[in-house]
Amino acid sequence: MTKGRFCAICGTTKGPFVKNLCEECYFKEYTIDVKLPKQLIFKLCPSCGTISITGMSVNPFLVEQDFDIVLRELARSKITENIKSDIPFRYEFKEDDISLEKINQGYKKFKIIIIFYFKPEIQFREIEKEFEVEIKIRKATCEQCIRYKTGYHEAVLQVRGTNRKLHETEEKEVEDLLQQELENSSSNSNYLTDIQINKDGVTANVSTKLFAEELAKKIKEKMAARYSVAYTLVTQTRDKQDVYRNTYLVKLPEFIKGDIVNFADKTWIVINTKAEEVILLSLEEHKEKKINRKKFEKTAKKRNDEIFEREYMYLSDEGDSILVMTMDTYENFEEPKDKIPKEMQIGETLKGFILDEKNYYFPKKVKPNKKS
Repeated sequence: MTKGRFCAICGTTKGPFVKNLCEECYFKEYTIDVKLPKQLIFKLCPSCGTISITGMSVNPFLVEQDFDIVLRELARSKITENIKSDIPFRYEFKEDDISLEKINQGYKKFKIIIIFYFKPEIQFREIEKEFEVEIKIRKATCEQCIRYKTGYHEAVLQVRGTNRKLHETEEKEVEDLLQQELENSSSNSNYLTDIQINKDGVTANVSTKLFAEELAKKIKEKMAARYSVAYTLVTQTRDKQDVYRNTYLVKLPEFIKGDIVNFADKTWIVINTKAEEVILLSLEEHKEKKINRKKFEKTAKKRNDEIFEREYMYLSDEGDSILVMTMDTYENFEEPKDKIPKEMQIGETLKGFILDEKNYYFPKKVKPNKKS
């Protein structure tokens, strides 16, 4: 009881009172209004499964979540993103009937029920109000799938050899790397079209400039390559803004594993090429050496096309000399012991070649590159 006070509408003297109204009459007069969308329309791409609504888009298969969960969370996020009120409130989602199974059965409409709890006055209890939002599903090809089907691309990726053709193993390595990056991508805006592998190298149209640059960097890191970017004007927008297409040219090293080279007046085989250095093996002493890549590339000469490959047998060891025999003509040669790989044993056959009328012998761990 509140002495001397009463409700202006029902006359009760049982408080508390706010604005001369008891709790029951106050809530009868009080209007609760929450601005929520009456309806949300989601677009479902039949090609890739992407769910989209203005400003929001997600592919459940790429995020590895159930379709129902993704759609439900998108709907809830969209419903509540702009909720505002001058009074304290909280809300919870009561129920929904969203399911991929129903969508596949032809259902196009669903509903989400939300309960809001308000406490407009600290003296009064919390009140609740139920709202319903309709969810409509429309099947429509998404923008990315339209772009993919029409061959839209912002960039071109070209992989070439420096002063040479790509080897088949390099073509395979590049192709596998591109496929792996596509599989690892979490965005359906990343795609490749019109991939070509020919005598020039590997060429692919890339959906976005950002993805093309990522691919170029991956190839550079893995294959000790270098890349450059060129820009081509392709069109103008309606407001006269220039639109460019980028070409990312990735150049693989001129000298790679298995190349026979002359460098510093000696004959070598390349063991590995890295970003800053080349690892060589002397075919005269069978010792490894690391050389600065820029210095090496300036003066090294590739000799792969000039060698004549042969097979030999290691016959005997006589002090600092060895005796080898060619397996095709049975001709014997006496060589310095350092001339053959250290892992070779008497009686074994070994691969080698003739260059400038001299015999050279391959180590077991590396094979020569075939003639281009």
